[in-house]
Amino acid sequence: MSNIAAVSAKQELYPKGMSAERALRLGIGTLTGLGLGANEEGLSINQIRSRVESRYPEAQPLPQRPELDALLERVGLDVRWNPDTATYRRRDLASPYTSGSSIPQRRTTANSSRHIEITPDVAEAREFEERLQHAFDEGGFLVLMVRPSRMRACEANLLKRFDLERVSFDSLLFEALRDEAQELDVAWQVVEQADGSGTGNQDWKNLLHLVSLAHPKIEQNLIGQTDHLLLVHSGLIARYDMMSLLETLRDRVGHDTKCPGIWVLVPTDEQNDMPFLDDAEIPLISPGQRTKVSEAWIDNLHRGRAPKLASTESNKTSGTN
Repeated sequence: MSNIAAVSAKQELYPKGMSAERALRLGIGTLTGLGLGANEEGLSINQIRSRVESRYPEAQPLPQRPELDALLERVGLDVRWNPDTATYRRRDLASPYTSGSSIPQRRTTANSSRHIEITPDVAEAREFEERLQHAFDEGGFLVLMVRPSRMRACEANLLKRFDLERVSFDSLLFEALRDEAQELDVAWQVVEQADGSGTGNQDWKNLLHLVSLAHPKIEQNLIGQTDHLLLVHSGLIARYDMMSLLETLRDRVGHDTKCPGIWVLVPTDEQNDMPFLDDAEIPLISPGQRTKVSEAWIDNLHRGRAPKLASTESNKTSGTN
């Protein structure tokens, strides 16, 4: 009945003419499916625009490159543009491509003779380090919430500071789906087409059935690991209705499984106190199973002095050279 509201493909109310950035942020789950993994072919500009438009048809359209590059980075989708295939692909942490959004420079590590001023930021970083160390020693399930723009730096820090085995859920799921498709004699191209067809139709339901066959194998793979795991690229868990997987990991890891602990790294806006994947809240039992990552900790303030980059950072902020 409203003249200014519209209904999305997922029955959400949104304002007509909603900004392209807001539409992309809310519809990011439509882009984290097959085709955007580190080992996949990628998504073209038209595919990205059409997927978001299919969910929010009356929002402002997404821009072309290079504006789209900056928009994707702002909403936390860590991808790189491949000019050879004219597609975006997820940027792997170990990728040789560094253009776009490289990992910010870490603070230099202090030696024992150097005095570190105990500022509130340093105290916060130290406290967070202790929180992580306690969580690692105790084991179990923990969701780490971090601003999208700090995801890569946070991941690199975690892998450097703790003995964690990095697991990309994208890669884990795609491998399991390929195995299931091969067993059922289903061409992978058919699976990709079903993923891009939109939710609610029969092709999408067939894809979710394929995911349901792969689900228990993925679960056993994770809980059967003997190392502490850092789970990244977890957006597909929500896209393919696999939130019960997180419930199983939450309840069993560190208790009756080989896996001593799993940390799940998720992008979170500053105003959110609860972790979400796409528009699905991650099911937790207690506040102790989630924590916001300290940016002072990411910047390594508790381990050394910051290099003299103040003028550079100021220029970046003000837009000067």
